Amino acid sequence: MANVRYRLDGFEIDLSTRTISGPDGVIHVEPQVYDVTVYLLEHRDVAVSKIELMEAIWGDQFISESALTSRIKSARAALGDNGRDQRVIRTVHGFGYQFVAPAQPVGASDAGAGEPRARRTSLPRFADPLRGRSAELGEIAALIERHPLVTLVGTGGTGKTRLAVEVVGAATAPERPPVFVDLAASRDASALPLAIAAAVGIETGDRPDVLAAVGEYLAAVPHTLIVDNCEHVLDAAAAAITELLAASDHSRILATSREPLGVAGERLYRLGPLGTVDPSAAAAVDVEVLEQSPAAQLFVDRARLADDEWQLDASTAERIAELCRALDGLPLAIELAAGRVSAFGLDDLVGVLDRRLDVLGDRSSVREHRHRTLRATVEWSYDLLDEPERRLFRALSVLPGGVSLDAVEWLSAQLELDVDGLAALARLVDASFLTRASGPAGSRYVQLETLRAFGVDQLDEHDEAPAVRRVAAEYVVAALERIRNGMNTADEVHWTNRLRAEMPNIRFARQYFDGADDVDQLLAMSRLLAGWARLRDATEVWSWSDDLVDRLPADDPRASTALAMQAQATWRRGDFVAAQQIATRALESAVDDWTVSQAKWELGAALLFAGDLAGATTAWVEADRIDRDGLALGAAAVATGYTGDLAAARQLLERAANATTTPQSAAAWLNYCRAEVDNVAGEANTTALEQAIESARALDAPFIEGVATVTLASQYTAMGDTERAAAKYSDLIGLWLRSGSWTQLWTTLRQASELLADRHPRTALAILRAAEADHTSSAALDPDSAARLGELTERLEAAVDESVPPLPRLTVAEHTRSALADLVG
Repeated sequence: MANVRYRLDGFEIDLSTRTISGPDGVIHVEPQVYDVTVYLLEHRDVAVSKIELMEAIWGDQFISESALTSRIKSARAALGDNGRDQRVIRTVHGFGYQFVAPAQPVGASDAGAGEPRARRTSLPRFADPLRGRSAELGEIAALIERHPLVTLVGTGGTGKTRLAVEVVGAATAPERPPVFVDLAASRDASALPLAIAAAVGIETGDRPDVLAAVGEYLAAVPHTLIVDNCEHVLDAAAAAITELLAASDHSRILATSREPLGVAGERLYRLGPLGTVDPSAAAAVDVEVLEQSPAAQLFVDRARLADDEWQLDASTAERIAELCRALDGLPLAIELAAGRVSAFGLDDLVGVLDRRLDVLGDRSSVREHRHRTLRATVEWSYDLLDEPERRLFRALSVLPGGVSLDAVEWLSAQLELDVDGLAALARLVDASFLTRASGPAGSRYVQLETLRAFGVDQLDEHDEAPAVRRVAAEYVVAALERIRNGMNTADEVHWTNRLRAEMPNIRFARQYFDGADDVDQLLAMSRLLAGWARLRDATEVWSWSDDLVDRLPADDPRASTALAMQAQATWRRGDFVAAQQIATRALESAVDDWTVSQAKWELGAALLFAGDLAGATTAWVEADRIDRDGLALGAAAVATGYTGDLAAARQLLERAANATTTPQSAAAWLNYCRAEVDNVAGEANTTALEQAIESARALDAPFIEGVATVTLASQYTAMGDTERAAAKYSDLIGLWLRSGSWTQLWTTLRQASELLADRHPRTALAILRAAEADHTSSAALDPDSAARLGELTERLEAAVDESVPPLPRLTVAEHTRSALADLVG
């Protein structure tokens, strides 16, 4: 619920009753005086022009400027402002007015303010406290509850991203989980849809309309999206947001941009700088006064991070207040300055800022003034670096995902920077040009987007961009090889996290090699990612093979490798016949063992889902003769178990266990395969399934987690534990929708139909009808399941009077999740 009242010194403005109250009770003012007051109050972060104010209050009706002045005078009088001090409403000469009195929003948004709130792991985390934004937090939260699209507008460096994350993390309703969409890495409009899909967690495969796929998912599962850094792809961001909101009535979007998107229905919230110490507010600035300034507190926080020995005391308070005013309270500018305090000391630091920042250069526009302040701060800090450090900073700016230490050493060596790369890195961190972020993959060094954009501009100015982009893309390929090797060790979890962290850089490298038409490097990247992607349902990676196949003539020796990988994407989206044909073509022209093994793997999967269990077993056994890692034998054991030959299936499992290599993913996969064979035998091996699921989650391997959970849910159904089964199936539907794995989605939906048959017979029949009509629905994998589903269909047809036509799979998925929620409680 929105805030409905604002309090300021001795007065209260109640938006619900449209009244202004003072110490002696309600103050009676004419409606237009109230409207002028509230409009200035609600836009208090900026000066409002006279023209804007007159249009907002009177519309097309003519009103003289003197009439407006009269209303301003009455508004001031109502709030105890004598017009001379202008402590409530300030006149901006030659322009308009600004509401300058501190106003505290109160009312419904205060309820439960002290209660702890769960933080969503899908949002970025910040170690330091948010300074000086309590009022904004409540106001933006109220807006996002009432309106589908709110855009947080402000100049670069005002803290829009941080504030958006805090708002959504604290106020998002449970039914709309939060998602952070960072458009900083989307250097052109074509990359934007994939960035949104990746953030939401949807693998769209080869679907040409990526945004349509995202919209379909959000229609079924509403979210609250933070769409961050829209300004450099403004038109594309506006078009994408319009499409997503049209597709999903119940989703919410909080965008951040340096200018409005211009989308119909957009509500703007303009974010100003942090509050600084008013020199006229106190006779002297001491520590106590400084603690009331959010800008000063931010400086103190960051100065202590930069230098453990730095101390705040009475002798430094005045200088800090002066410095924060010189920087206009802009968070990024303050952070950069605080990073240099140990090098210069406060006195010299303020002196340098006074010379280098054109703070008073242009008063014609508040926004332009702030923009120039930020740019001047960046240029000043940049000028203080040595040239080798500048070169490293410029080089790092091409990698949108940040870098690890090995990237810095690689770039330093390849670009012949003639400097110790790690020493230069430390210098950049000290100067706040890089931020060290700790995560599951270890430390990464990232640039704020404003700084990264500055670095890219500098690359162009120095004619370095082509060479640096090439070297950086080659680094990504080298990093992928290191990651691939690391995943075959006991430290697989670390390297899996490292790969996830590198994904923005991987996309950059692929885009670079795509533009350079470097097929060899594109093929190398896909091969290096193949082992990781197989057990993780990484459809984005597999879909890259479609482009490779299109690039290569059929008689090119490399075409077979591209075909072998293309077969995976094809069977995952449910086209089993085409997948078999593609895999067969790859085998016919394969020139190396890797391609043969890959093609056999995908041929086995396509045959399994097409119902050829013997053919699938043969393909996987032949793949194992090359791989020798036990994974293909585990899959062969499952296919053999579906035929009913349990003895042969368990022999294959034993061989697989003896061959399994170190990675945890192999153990998780075989735990699932073992439990699946036991399940076919009528033995509920929940322990093996739970172990597989737990390991898969640690490895961020949703494919293993998903197939194991399908079997676990079916066992809950058999045990009569309806509530737990329904909860598992509901989670699974969301997982398969995100991954775009229609094959696995239909497997889950058909099994859910058995659970829903008694209480939701129409939904259960709709599932079976749609599965029968959709070519991406795999056949039942064993004779018992086929017979059981056939009998269920006949029973439901007899029980449901009206006709149930086949429905689109997304509609069926949505209906199924709704029915499952009823079973959960």
